[in-house]
Amino acid sequence: MNADDISMPTRFEKQRNFLCENPDISVVGCWYQEIDESGKHLADRRLPGEHEALKKLYYIKTPFAHPSVMYRRNLIERAGFYPTDTVLMEDNVLWGNALKAELRFANIPEYLLKFRRGKDFYRRRSGIRYGWNFIITRFNINKSLHLPVYTYCFSFLIGVIKMMPTFMLRYIYIATRRY
Repeated sequence: MNADDISMPTRFEKQRNFLCENPDISVVGCWYQEIDESGKHLADRRLPGEHEALKKLYYIKTPFAHPSVMYRRNLIERAGFYPTDTVLMEDNVLWGNALKAELRFANIPEYLLKFRRGKDFYRRRSGIRYGWNFIITRFNINKSLHLPVYTYCFSFLIGVIKMMPTFMLRYIYIATRRY
């Protein structure tokens, strides 16, 4: 979580209770709301809650709002630590390693986080270096998980989109973030 993101008062309690009640789940996230720098509501984001739906979502994009996750120690023990050889995709690699280790995911269907989408949000997720790193990293993940061919197409397309100018990335992000 960044210092300017906001957890709802019961978030940690609800996620901890969820993990206690669901010992087969290793990582739990939640729905979230995007806000701007002043705290103005921008969008509601509902991610799937069940493992199989999250696993399928991972084929094309990350299944969690990273600031929302809480995970068990076994995630790190079985999937490894966050990698140090990637650019802004550490969580994406970790989720791939978790799936490879057959760990299970969930999202709590409640808005328990306010994620701040600041001015530099798009800039930090764009550029030739970032886009190329995205393609290479996702191809490696797809290969290690034996994912279908279409996942490579999505990875390539998303990587190319991330290479576009920031104003275009912003438009595409807003237009495609419907879940």
